[in-house]
Amino acid sequence: MILKPLLAVLITVSAFASIAQDSEARTEISAECLTVPTSLTADGPTGYTFALDFECQIFNYKLTIYNSDGEIVFNSEVIAEQWVAADVPAGTYTYELLGTMGNTIDYHHVMKNGSVSIVK
Repeated sequence: MILKPLLAVLITVSAFASIAQDSEARTEISAECLTVPTSLTADGPTGYTFALDFECQIFNYKLTIYNSDGEIVFNSEVIAEQWVAADVPAGTYTYELLGTMGNTIDYHHVMKNGSVSIVK
């Protein structure tokens, strides 16, 4: 019967496309599209809130923040959700931001890595 082999081919192609997307090279998000704080203090404009300011539209957003031991202290796939670092110790934390920019026809996978200092 023709349906079984066709279904197997579709499942295989779908799985391969998802693996290829995950391993696809990502380009750095440009400074014109994203402003990221480098330090957070109690006196800053947002207090201890790690707030990203996007000038460009981003999809498939994922932000992960790590402490100096490499442990995840914050993880979100919702742009509006911000990391409030008031209860974490002072120090340097690293972040990794992954996403997709563009439209459904012309898009590219992007990333931004960096660090933020918590000053108390």
